[in-house]
Amino acid sequence: MSTTVRFDLSAVEAEVVKWFFDDYLMTWVNAGAGLSQDTSSFISNYWGHPLHVCSDAVQEHKLQADDVVLFLDQMHKRLKGSGYRSTKVLDRRVKVYNRRGAGIEVIWSRRREDGSEIERIAVHFEVSKLESTWRVASIQSTHTTAETLDGAWSELNLGVL
Repeated sequence: MSTTVRFDLSAVEAEVVKWFFDDYLMTWVNAGAGLSQDTSSFISNYWGHPLHVCSDAVQEHKLQADDVVLFLDQMHKRLKGSGYRSTKVLDRRVKVYNRRGAGIEVIWSRRREDGSEIERIAVHFEVSKLESTWRVASIQSTHTTAETLDGAWSELNLGVL
């Protein structure tokens, strides 16, 4: 016997978009640019553990909160060392799976204060709502030169990268 749980798909999508693009992104930029002092509490407010991380360079599970903090701290240090100041969203998609789960795809253009690009990456986030807030559960990423998600995935599938 199956039970159908009804929920307002557009309300969940709006909640995810607000949490990720309005709240998380600004907090990430401030942490990455060194404008906030306590990056560990920022990370624990948005990132879950265990966290699956898969990119061009690494595939691993960050099992403990400290592992997630260290992973993201290292990314922030690398970006700060390159003069990071902002992130431009070139393309984005949100797919709601259920009332507590969604996928977010985005192309980040991470930039210096003068607007020059440090890196451009296509990222797929799996997010879950735990208790009353959303958390990142998994991240897949690849470097790209594309301006659209379709272009980034095509580049990857054609072996351009």
